[in-house]
Amino acid sequence: MVETTILIVALRDNFDAVSEAHREYFGSHRPASTAQGAVDLAIPDQLVEIAATVRLDLPA
Repeated sequence: MVETTILIVALRDNFDAVSEAHREYFGSHRPASTAQGAVDLAIPDQLVEIAATVRLDLPA
């Protein structure tokens, strides 16, 4: 995974928790990441949506 884009409802309230989860999931691997605030997402009560870009031509 080389990049993530994260949409976060109530960005200021939820950024720290999302950032910590992202850090725990990826560990020492740090893909480029963009976080954006959102007013609402498609699913009711959904707080986070993540899109990822993966390169399959890179060594594991």
